[in-house]
This record gives sequence, C-alpha cells and structure tokens, in this order.
Amino acid sequence: MTPEDMKVFVETFSLNRCRLGNQGYNRVLIQLFGYLGHGKSAFINSCKYVLGGEFRIHAEERNANGALSLVRRSYRLTDGVALVDNRGLPTADWNEVGLIYAHLGNLISLEQRIEWPGNYNDIMTWIMNNDLIPNYTDFIVPVLIYSVTMTASESEIATLRTLLENAEQLTGIKPFVVLTHKSRGGLTEVRSIFEDMGINYIFQVENYTQGNHSRVRATHEEILKFLYEVLKDVECRMETRRNPLQERIDRMKFILDFAHKKEMEMERGRNHALQQAQQRRAREDRRCSIM
Repeated sequence: MTPEDMKVFVETFSLNRCRLGNQGYNRVLIQLFGYLGHGKSAFINSCKYVLGGEFRIHAEERNANGALSLVRRSYRLTDGVALVDNRGLPTADWNEVGLIYAHLGNLISLEQRIEWPGNYNDIMTWIMNNDLIPNYTDFIVPVLIYSVTMTASESEIATLRTLLENAEQLTGIKPFVVLTHKSRGGLTEVRSIFEDMGINYIFQVENYTQGNHSRVRATHEEILKFLYEVLKDVECRMETRRNPLQERIDRMKFILDFAHKKEMEMERGRNHALQQAQQRRAREDRRCSIM
C-alpha cells in the first residue's frame, strides 16, 4: 500500500464501517505512555503534521519534573481517532506505575488533573467516585514511546517487560512500540530488546520539532505506517463480538487488584523491617544484660 493510500485509510477510518458496526464504541483512543522525556508530545506533533499540513506545536513538551503531565490531554487526528498524551513516568515507583495503568484503563477523565492516592482503600474509593459517569465508548490502543538514547540495564528491561505485559493484560491489546531519536545511536540494540519481548509492531522515527520540521519522506511514511497498522489492528479486532462496558469493568478490576497486591507487598516489607528492628533491639538487650 502506498503512503497516499495509507493516509486516505487513516483519514476516512470509521468504527461504524466495521463488519459488526461500532458495537458501542465512538472512537479509537491511541494511548501513548512511557517515561518522561522520551518524545510523546513531539510524536503527537509529528502525527498531526503528517496528517494536517503546516507544522504546529499542539502538545507541549513536559518540563523536567513532569509538573504538567498529570493531565491526560487528547489530540484529535480525525473524527473517529484521537491521540492521548498520558502522564510520563518519572520513576518505576508503584504509585507512578499505578497512575499510568489508571490512565491506560481510561479510568481518569481526559483534561483532568489528579494525584494517585496513597493506599488501597483510598484508591478504591477514588476509582468508585470517578466511575459515577463511566466512559466505556473509547476503543483503547496502548502505545509505548521509547527513546533509543536510553541505555537500559537488566533490571530496567525487566521493568519494561512487566509494564508492557500489564498494559496488554489491562487493554487486551499487545502494545505497539515507537522508538524515537532513531538517528542518535542505539537503535539496533533497543529494537532487539523489544523484539525479544515479542512485540509485534515496532516503529522508529526522528520526530519533527519546532526547530527542524522540514518534510522527510521516510518520517512521513513511517508515521503513516504506524497509524495505518494501529487502525488495521482495530479493524481486525472489531471482526469479533465485543462488550465495551464489560471491558471497562475488567480494567477496573485489574487496577484494584494491582493496587491491592502492591499494598500487601508494602505491608510485608514494613512487617519485615519491624521484625528486624525488634531482633536488633533484643540482641542489644542481651549484650547489655551480659555486661
């Protein structure tokens, strides 16, 4: 398929034209997630540029501490497709990861700034309060944005694998991966990491920026290919019967289960630390009594 054909397919895509109709979905929500500074906002600007004409800054780059990125912002691509700039992960702390999962699960309203609560009971209450008017009409596609300039250690690779596996379990779709800063070295090594994880769709781009947005055919074609493959995957999945309300309920259960498990892990860690402290005090008391 030519780039022109892919562009037409993306621009005219409609869930209503799927064989079984839209099945209760109103739009495709391409959910971008990943670490701070890896190029999510720049990728959104690049996608808008490829489909729209003149280059403009639609999504602002986040600052170093991620202060702006607690808000999920959506950016319309077509009548039936939107990109979402979810919060960037500053660390792999479980609270940070939990908030990312809540974003991916579409359990937090768009354009809403919110902090992830600190314990399981607060999280459960928060989710229930935010689910009074549930949104289950978005068909969610998870997309990890990852910069090839980042050298990942073995532990970081393991964390990435868990993040991707949970994103798949949460959404029912194996995440797409977009590698950014492809010309800065490390592309082959980073790509092989995700290939080893069994990722089916990996794309590589050098994002357009305010200072460098001269049209590059390879960049335009890669972004069009990304959008085309995402929507072809959606079209394929819409060939079977789906229940968007049940999918949202399942996502909520996943988040609550994740929060509960992490709370139990933390509780076990606190109890272990307390036991160790008590044992140290007991040994010190015995030494004092001997003296």
